[in-house]
Amino acid sequence: MNFKEQLQKDREEAFEVWYQRYKAREDLKKEFRISAAQGYTGYSIDCLEGYDSDVKRRKCSDEFLEHLKKDFPDLDIRRETGTTGTFVNIPFNKIHFFWGESE
Repeated sequence: MNFKEQLQKDREEAFEVWYQRYKAREDLKKEFRISAAQGYTGYSIDCLEGYDSDVKRRKCSDEFLEHLKKDFPDLDIRRETGTTGTFVNIPFNKIHFFWGESE
């Protein structure tokens, strides 16, 4: 294994550890069930929420989205990015989960 491959492997392993911790901490299944009980047909994660730049970077990655799709294969999961379009043009990056009629 060359040095570049080792660095890629290290990054992948670090992401996997972070994702498992995130999944245990956030308990998305519980959040989805609460939302469904309140009559909602979906749930959203704001990837830019919070102050920790490492968490934001990981949540905004395609790898994060792919892990979520593997964990919840029966849900419709999509990313929405852009800017608010207001005077200030604030960026947004959200992941939406749908279990009812997709909007």
